[in-house]
Amino acid sequence: MTAETVRHTVCFGAPVETPDGARWGTVAGVLVDPAERRVRYLAVRRGPAWAGRGVPPVSRTWYAPLPDVEVRPHGVLLREGATPSKERPGGLLLWRGTTAVVPRGGRAPWGRLLGAAWRREDGGLLGLVVRRGRIRRERYLLTADLLGGLGSERVTLRAAPADLASTPVFRTDGELEEAVRAAVYGSGLPYEERAGVRLAVADGRVRLWGNCRTAPGRRRIEAAVRAVPGVLDVANEVIDDPELEIAVAQALAREEAARDAHVVVRSRLGHVRLRGEAPNEEAARAAVRAAGGVPGVRSVTSEIQVLPERRPDRPQPERAAA
Repeated sequence: MTAETVRHTVCFGAPVETPDGARWGTVAGVLVDPAERRVRYLAVRRGPAWAGRGVPPVSRTWYAPLPDVEVRPHGVLLREGATPSKERPGGLLLWRGTTAVVPRGGRAPWGRLLGAAWRREDGGLLGLVVRRGRIRRERYLLTADLLGGLGSERVTLRAAPADLASTPVFRTDGELEEAVRAAVYGSGLPYEERAGVRLAVADGRVRLWGNCRTAPGRRRIEAAVRAVPGVLDVANEVIDDPELEIAVAQALAREEAARDAHVVVRSRLGHVRLRGEAPNEEAARAAVRAAGGVPGVRSVTSEIQVLPERRPDRPQPERAAA
């Protein structure tokens, strides 16, 4: 999956809500075009759970086209004007818990189907979420290149059981965000060191940005995030105060109008303080303007003193010769 691809992943059992926040049902499966391997519909269950063991309650199942739904970190939202239908469209129904996932050359199921991932742009199937284990039920995302034959009761894999040993644990973006926040909180860093750090999770990839006090603190936060099971990658854009002070000083040096000012830069979690002297008001304003344009600066406080204008020395009158 390239960096430009936006992945939508839904675990079966996720809540489906209407635009006004009312619970409408739960995701129970997906309807796939088997020829093109594209997800076309979400199967949404309403009412009691099951008609019987392994039998989908067809009479209580509705089908919502992908354009009618919005995938969110903690569930699915029916868009305004969405019209799910009770009539089942054509295609292959992959249903929660009833579809077994079998590795190449194996007979026993490796796990049971628990969700699906697809491209936001066209619904192209990117993988399946599989649950395995009876006591510790871990979830894994098997990417599309591992999928062989698709069937309502059985999905066969191109990989042997030994090849699946390194498959990473899967978590939804909402679950992953909660786990990452807990990891940052439990990293052992003082509150002030981590208070200015922000994060977002998309497709299992974590983006960190904001401010922290020191470079070691920034590295410890990244290490704590990378250790969270299910994190695929980390983009660390956090700026520490020493790094920011250097960046602001370089910006002042590049600013022509502020070059005659003598300024000391100090930062505390992105709040920059400028102290020093400037020959005139324009140079002081230029320094503040240049500092405010540096990425990572949250505010600028100026304590620059403007030196009084020096008047030219008045020529002394010549004394008449005695």
